[in-house]
Amino acid sequence: ATRKVNAYELASRLSYFLWSSMPDEELLVAAADNSLLDDKVLSAKVKSMIEDPKAHALTEGFSNIWLETNKAQRVVLDAKLFPKFTPSIRDAMVKETDLFFQDYLKKDLNINSMLSADFTYVNDELAAYYGLPLPSSKTPVRVTLPAGPRRGVLSQGSILTATSTEARTSIVKRGTFILANILCQTPPDLPPGLTIDPLPAVPDANKTTREILADHIASPACAGCHAIIDPPGFALEGFGPDGLARTQERGNPVDSTGSFAGKEFKNATEFAALLQADTKFEECVTRKVFSYALGRSLGTNDDGFVKTLSQENKEAGGRLKALIESVVLSDAFRSR
Repeated sequence: ATRKVNAYELASRLSYFLWSSMPDEELLVAAADNSLLDDKVLSAKVKSMIEDPKAHALTEGFSNIWLETNKAQRVVLDAKLFPKFTPSIRDAMVKETDLFFQDYLKKDLNINSMLSADFTYVNDELAAYYGLPLPSSKTPVRVTLPAGPRRGVLSQGSILTATSTEARTSIVKRGTFILANILCQTPPDLPPGLTIDPLPAVPDANKTTREILADHIASPACAGCHAIIDPPGFALEGFGPDGLARTQERGNPVDSTGSFAGKEFKNATEFAALLQADTKFEECVTRKVFSYALGRSLGTNDDGFVKTLSQENKEAGGRLKALIESVVLSDAFRSR
């Protein structure tokens, strides 16, 4: 049986959600007099806590889980193939994603625009690596991206490197990442009894990763799952395992075309536009925020609430702050 949490439990739950730490004196006072149980007081508290510098713990912790920046922190690429990819570049990529997501909370930007944003955060080192104009800063600063393939969160180095192998991109890893983290769809399981040989460790100089994969999954037993997993991964083939934009792979033209939801795309930019036109991305962000707030995985019995919350937030402008506030004011957050 569920029950409403008391004011102290609510203060603790709220503080660990937004600040990843115990409640401060002000929050404890609001718990002591039970004023925190009032919707208006709780709503005001959420707003003020989001403005507090301690809310950086939310953006860092959430992006760590949602965008898997924890994996990006451990990426190691083949130094012979990618000599410019250094630990400091890797760290700057992780910081890029962290600060990018932080902007969505601080500036209350539209969630859907994450997929096509024309800005990012770089220091001089990462800007030079990406081939962007230098911002004249050793620390990451917000820059407007010039025209080109780099747009939105899926074109950030942290995601692109973490979904690759040491020597090449992984269409399957990238496709699985997008299905699970951007669309909240469970990638299909392997058919029973199917064994898979790994792709050759050394890339074939005469073929692209996509061509090697096509040879590898030619059997009908493989085709069904890969028809779902691979197309989102194809979209990102215009970026190498080092996170850099490319039109060729070992001298061969890269093919980043595919189809999603019955519509064709030519590259990552067109794929992102298809994702934006779909309701699944915003529903997925809602699901991920809700799950993070509750500290548990969501089940099918949560689907209705997630759908309603996502739709209401979309109609209200699709902002992150409003979504967080709605989650906190929900019965689920205030019950146990």
